[in-house]
Amino acid sequence: MTKDNGTDSAWAVNGTITIENNTPLNATIVSVTDVISGFGAVTADCGVTFPHVLAAGGTLECDYSTALPNGTSRTNTATVTTSGAVGGGSDDAAVTFGTPTTFVNDTINVEDEFEDEDPVDLGEFNDTGSTTYTRTFTCDDDEGTHENTATIVETGLG
Repeated sequence: MTKDNGTDSAWAVNGTITIENNTPLNATIVSVTDVISGFGAVTADCGVTFPHVLAAGGTLECDYSTALPNGTSRTNTATVTTSGAVGGGSDDAAVTFGTPTTFVNDTINVEDEFEDEDPVDLGEFNDTGSTTYTRTFTCDDDEGTHENTATIVETGLG
């Protein structure tokens, strides 16, 4: 078997939108929206019901989290809509992906099983490789060629 560079997957974004009322007045927040370019709206959980009065000097944090379809760089735009004397606003944050943080099956265990015998542990592989071992056959009814396929323990693939 040959190990390749793998396939990146399971893209996701999460974070916190921090809303600060830096005025001497209470602010009435009507809504908080979060939109990721090339994807769409993402639910922002602020833990309050809107409209919500944010006291002068107060802070409100809203969490968001969503899976994304691919690793394309995007822009996350959070928008706060208010009513009354204190205005709302919006801000952007870049969504960029770096080196993957989790590798699935980056190391595999291989075993070989023949008929009714216990499997032979061929070891752990973390790169392209091979191994050989000796198997003894009796020259009775089993004489000739024997098909043999080793199996990756984690995936069942051979």
